[in-house]
Amino acid sequence: MFKWLLISKYLRRKLAPLFAALAVTVCTMMVIVVMSVMGGFLDLLQSSAHKLTGDVVIDANTYGGFPYYQDLIERIEKLPSVEAATPTVVSYGLLRLFDSTKPVEVMGIRPREMDRIVGFSQTLMWQSSDIDNLPTNIDLEKLSLDMRSPLATDDRPGCVIGIETNPVQWRDEKGQYNPGWAAVFSEAVISVLPVTTKGDFVDAQRLRCVVLNEFKSGLYEIDSSRVYVPFDELQRKLLMSGSTQSVDAEGNLVDKPTPARASEIMVKAADGYSPQQVEDDVAGLMNDFLAEHPELTVQPRVRTWMQRHHTLLSAVENEKGLVTFLFVIISVVAVVMVATTFYTIVLEKTRDIGVLRAIGASSYGVSKLFLGYGLGVGTLGSLVGLILAAIIVTHLNNIQDTLATRMFSFIAFVLVIVISSIIVTIATAMLCRRRDNRLELTVLAAAATLVLLSLTCYYLFPHVTLPGIASLDGQFGWRMWDPRVYFFERIPDRLDIFGSAWVVLGAIVSSVVGALIPAILAARMNPVEALRYE
Repeated sequence: MFKWLLISKYLRRKLAPLFAALAVTVCTMMVIVVMSVMGGFLDLLQSSAHKLTGDVVIDANTYGGFPYYQDLIERIEKLPSVEAATPTVVSYGLLRLFDSTKPVEVMGIRPREMDRIVGFSQTLMWQSSDIDNLPTNIDLEKLSLDMRSPLATDDRPGCVIGIETNPVQWRDEKGQYNPGWAAVFSEAVISVLPVTTKGDFVDAQRLRCVVLNEFKSGLYEIDSSRVYVPFDELQRKLLMSGSTQSVDAEGNLVDKPTPARASEIMVKAADGYSPQQVEDDVAGLMNDFLAEHPELTVQPRVRTWMQRHHTLLSAVENEKGLVTFLFVIISVVAVVMVATTFYTIVLEKTRDIGVLRAIGASSYGVSKLFLGYGLGVGTLGSLVGLILAAIIVTHLNNIQDTLATRMFSFIAFVLVIVISSIIVTIATAMLCRRRDNRLELTVLAAAATLVLLSLTCYYLFPHVTLPGIASLDGQFGWRMWDPRVYFFERIPDRLDIFGSAWVVLGAIVSSVVGALIPAILAARMNPVEALRYE
């Protein structure tokens, strides 16, 4: 029992352990904030990548595609682990829009099947109410899923372009797009080059279409270079729709039937099945399919969406791990701070240690005393750090908006809080200087003042403008996450609960480890020499 009484006394009435706890707090908060933001960024990328390809993708691994895709789809959809599958045709070409020409990736899709697999309609940007001078009875989402012109007399197919492929569209400082610059109902001309099964180009084909909407997937490389068109139209333009004739290596038509070809097949897993399980089932079916068609020279690949985007996702994941590791290394300062603090306490309390040993305390009991100090400091510091990190992470976007629009007012409010807390702390210390519990009363008063003033400023700040500061707010500001640079408009603000728990546990263990050497020194101290220590 004496150990816990002494631990409580020293932690409450000595200032040095509080500084050690502060170091643990700062390091814990720093690691959790960085880990949560980087993890949130990775989650956003993974979500965007998943929406592009479904759970599993079968790709031809060649520009010319592979045949018998419809037969393969029918077999795949009979698997209990598969909910749906759809073919796509992928090509590269030139997009001319608003007298601007740029290279794009052209993908032929069946929109309603695509919507069932990857939620295609959820990526569409505009509704009829968003665009001026557009009749409200026009359903842009339905038109986009039908891929047809809104005019019954217009036989041009529809298309959906990436938001960044529109040459007149860009994001404002808040990361928002202007619906007035949307290319809806504008004509787009797409030029593609058909390729023979041997890899030779044929004469370029042009596809005139009506832009029905713009989409945003969340991956800049896709949104700035992809155009969706009807599957049958692109398949026909690329000479992949199958016919009684084919194109030979010299580009001449010969009387040889060719089956229709597709570039990819996207597969959605049924409920209760993982992408890896679907990949295994489809891979087994693919082996049987290839055995039935020995004439095929193309060997389609079966990959999960994570394998498909492995290069991008693994790069970001490695960056997250590297940055978190660097901050963990920096956080070693907390261990050093704890070790230094308790080594000082050992020297200061040498005679007290001698008294404890003289009245019967064991070496093990003395060591547990200082390990208990480390445990208390680590627990207090890590929990406070967790609370501060949770507040910062969940309010990061509000903090950014404040720094961007009212930075000087924010600094003024912070200075008011700090100065007020210092004044209250000094006044409390002076009033309690004759009392034995002056330290804990001082700290308690300072903490209460800090909390009350912070809550007051939090609720008053959005509605109060300090005289003379408003003009500075309008001239200066700092935006740490510029949505015009990063493709996500908002900073990821989800706290990583699982990772935070490990960080808190690590901070507590590190504090105990930091107190280990002082504990050993105290345990090995000779009681006679300790009692004579000056």
